[in-house]
Amino acid sequence: MKIRELFFFCLFSSLILPQEKKIIAVANITSTGISETQKTILHNRLETELVNLQKYNVTTRSEVDKILKEQKFQQSGCTEQACAAEIGRMLNADEMLLANIIYDKESKYASTTLKLVDVQNAVIVAAITKDKINASSVTQIFPDIAEYILELYRADSAESVVLTQSYDNDLKEGEIKIVTDPVGANIIIDSKPYGVSPLKLKIQEGRHRLNLTMNGYERKTENFNAVADTLIELNYSLSKQTGNLMIVTNPKGAKVYLNEKYYGESPLELQYLEVGEYFLSIVKKDYEEFSNKIRIDFNSDATVNKDLIPMPATVAFFSTPNGANVFVNNKLKGKTKESGLILNLPKGKHEIKMKLKSYYEKTQFIDLLPGEKTDFEFSLSPLPLGVSDDPNNGWASISTEPKSSTIKIHNTKLDNPLKYHELRFGVYSYSISEYGFRPKSGKLKIKKQKHTKLDIKLEKYDYRQSKNMSYVFPGLGHLAAGDANGYLWTTGGFFLIYLIQNSLQNYNDKIQVYDDAYAEYLSAVNIDDIALKSDRYRIANDEKNASIIQLGGSVLLLGGYWFWNTYDLDKLFEKYDKFYLEVARNKIEFKYDF
Repeated sequence: MKIRELFFFCLFSSLILPQEKKIIAVANITSTGISETQKTILHNRLETELVNLQKYNVTTRSEVDKILKEQKFQQSGCTEQACAAEIGRMLNADEMLLANIIYDKESKYASTTLKLVDVQNAVIVAAITKDKINASSVTQIFPDIAEYILELYRADSAESVVLTQSYDNDLKEGEIKIVTDPVGANIIIDSKPYGVSPLKLKIQEGRHRLNLTMNGYERKTENFNAVADTLIELNYSLSKQTGNLMIVTNPKGAKVYLNEKYYGESPLELQYLEVGEYFLSIVKKDYEEFSNKIRIDFNSDATVNKDLIPMPATVAFFSTPNGANVFVNNKLKGKTKESGLILNLPKGKHEIKMKLKSYYEKTQFIDLLPGEKTDFEFSLSPLPLGVSDDPNNGWASISTEPKSSTIKIHNTKLDNPLKYHELRFGVYSYSISEYGFRPKSGKLKIKKQKHTKLDIKLEKYDYRQSKNMSYVFPGLGHLAAGDANGYLWTTGGFFLIYLIQNSLQNYNDKIQVYDDAYAEYLSAVNIDDIALKSDRYRIANDEKNASIIQLGGSVLLLGGYWFWNTYDLDKLFEKYDKFYLEVARNKIEFKYDF
């Protein structure tokens, strides 16, 4: 009796008291016939299933790589088990998982071998080999990894397949196999965890309560009856956790997209959406698109209530004439032009005003829809002459002879004749100019609500005066005739005078050298000295003659330039005379009724 009590105490202790989990790491996978990507997927799945098993503390691959890099571990020259053991000791692990995959594409045969190596003595403590035939791809073994890991664990821990056992000889056992889709669900029977699916175990006959849990999936609870000496297979499909979403918009009728998939128009109620994050887009014509990230939580009722922002209307404003100031709700927005003033305005009513100097102001109200594209044209009526809506303004009128003259006020070119040009009161500078005529300028005083008029007759340039000025110096005649080319002629004349001055100075210098050489020649007494002085005298005489030629040439050049200048002035006045004749031919009586 005492022996039996001791046995139950030991059994109870092994099942109830918490056991410290072993530390395990997955070594690099050796393989034949699979890609590096498939090896990486397999490595990740092995780690995942070890974690889901909840029997080990798993060291991740990144930690393994980090330790290997720090220790500068070299794998050459050691056996497979020895390498695994050495790596495991560096990681302070208890066991290392070695995986070898062989896949033959032609025969469609796949073989998976998993080994657990004790890092302390470098021996294999557990191993399994699983074969799969007619495997069109190596990926077909991936769903079986959970079952392989579970079988390897049982081999390692020497855990009996009889996980719940009574030693009362009167109780009988049945056998169950639990399979879930997806695999890896935590299996809890009668409030006790048994591992992860798929799982096959013996259990006491009778009624039991089963709970299946898995991250991201709804908990599933079922009752089942275990039958003595009978295998019962239980298959369950787990449902993902879901929540609900309600979308309301103003205005309604907006299209709703989740992760770019169309679901319908608002108001819209969506039920049983999988838990997680979604990218929500709400689209309606003539309104700005709304986009945002939302999260659906388990058994939640999320609501999105959104007032959509209307797209602005595009309006083109025109006026006759162009150049009118456009005011929208009393704010200046710009001036009209040939191509129109394009404005983006919000939906609704707006007050539009157009103002143009010397024209009546015009006001109109418009009602715009979201995204509308339209145009408005205002025909402005001119104010009567001598009428202004600004009490500080006056008017100016200028008539000229000839009538083709250019009128400028404050350097701004205006029409000719100038009639009732509206200006703010004050003093303005004006200028009147025309080809072949002497320009006039002066001051123009504008009084409030008063009309100021000028009659200006330009004078022709005086040919005789200009001709006499051209005799004084090149270019002066042109300047007297209003020709800007006179500055070029004057510059050329100064240059030629400068050239004559240099030639004259050179001549004087050469005369001095000549006189000195001649005096030295006359004073020579011996034959050699006479010959030397004779050469110097001859050279000095040649240079003197050359300077005379240079001086004469400069004087002749200035004379020719001067003559050319007077000739060009005559040509200028010939052009003036032709223009005067044209003005006289086109002359009409100019009457201005003020």
